[in-house]
Amino acid sequence: MVKPSLFESDAEEEDDYPMQSEIAKKVSAEADNSLKMEIFLINEIFLGYGFSFMDLAACSPKAHKTKRSCAKVVAFMLNNPILISEMKVKRQLPLNLIEKSTKVPRKLLERHRKYIIAAVEIMSGDYPYLAGYMRYIREELEK
Repeated sequence: MVKPSLFESDAEEEDDYPMQSEIAKKVSAEADNSLKMEIFLINEIFLGYGFSFMDLAACSPKAHKTKRSCAKVVAFMLNNPILISEMKVKRQLPLNLIEKSTKVPRKLLERHRKYIIAAVEIMSGDYPYLAGYMRYIREELEK
């Protein structure tokens, strides 16, 4: 059986390694461009809520307990598509309902509003690369 030379690992065929490297670079660049495109598209949505993608660094939860609480809220929203629709139409979180249903304090909801909205938009939309960064939320959804 003859293997294509691209997949052989013999040292005498070093001329093929640049091709492998080019393929790897192209695949990496495509993923990088897809991530950039996702960031651009989601930023347009965030602007409708009054913040940008760059604002998320300042309002993202840092403490483990806060991350868990935010993930709990996002999971609650994702499990209730009607609330997601309401959020998208009104461009705001249904704070009273979330507070009563999840027992997460209103102060935390208000402080991390941008992060929660961003996470709901990313997780409910078609943003596979960005959704990959939301480990805490995926863990909460699996519970």
